[in-house]
Amino acid sequence: MADDWSSVEVEVDRIIAESDPPFAAETIAHAGDFLKYLRERTAAPKVGRGYWPTLAIWWEYAATAEPATTAQFEVFARKIEIYEFRGRHVEGIQEIPHVAGEPFPQEIEAALLR
Repeated sequence: MADDWSSVEVEVDRIIAESDPPFAAETIAHAGDFLKYLRERTAAPKVGRGYWPTLAIWWEYAATAEPATTAQFEVFARKIEIYEFRGRHVEGIQEIPHVAGEPFPQEIEAALLR
């Protein structure tokens, strides 16, 4: 798992290179676009391969007495899914249509602020 942006880039390259089945070119472009967007706004995330050949992005937070609400993003070719967690339980899934090169919608920014 990556803990700085250089490590994130190396890990993303490894995930894409080792994926079977391979990532679609659109998904790779979209993931790169989204990571650039995040780099300007957040600390370096953790990254992993999603269920499909997608990129999963999340941050780990210290445990508290109350389970924290956090978001995990899964980047597809033409959408980003946002999984909202309360502790380890999924509280909701939001599907945001988006492709590389377009401005990111407000729903993405709102999820980052949780």
